[in-house]
Amino acid sequence: MQCKEFKFYIERYHDKILSVQKRMACEEHLTTCSQCRHDRAYIVKMKSLFKGTSMPSAPGCLTENIMRIVRNSAYSKKHNGNMIIQWWKETLIPARLTFIVLLFVLVVASVFASKDLWSSHYSQVSVGLNGFETFLASQKGSLEEVYLQLILVPDQGGEQ
Repeated sequence: MQCKEFKFYIERYHDKILSVQKRMACEEHLTTCSQCRHDRAYIVKMKSLFKGTSMPSAPGCLTENIMRIVRNSAYSKKHNGNMIIQWWKETLIPARLTFIVLLFVLVVASVFASKDLWSSHYSQVSVGLNGFETFLASQKGSLEEVYLQLILVPDQGGEQ
């Protein structure tokens, strides 16, 4: 037996509730290991200190108080996950209606705004760029503009 295993069994060894085989293994280990003998002596000392004391009696309402706390804890855990839904149900109907209308107006406005942006961008696109229309909105001196010039302007210098 190793120290780690003995430490697992030390309480049961002291209380004499181990099987005969485990008890013999523990006794054999104690003959060779001074640290575990020290640990066993400490357990014996601690148990002897508490042997003369009696357990205080529990208050009469202890069980009821524990059960009330457990029920409240279970209720709060159950409802904490649904706080948004609970808030939504408890909010006044006019407030919910206002929220829904504002959300709808926001969605509609964003759809129309994006439609206007796309239509104004493509209304400026000239025909014949063969798929390079996205480069028309590029800034002057940008890499996009250089690519567009390379593609659209024929090579005038290279052949001699």
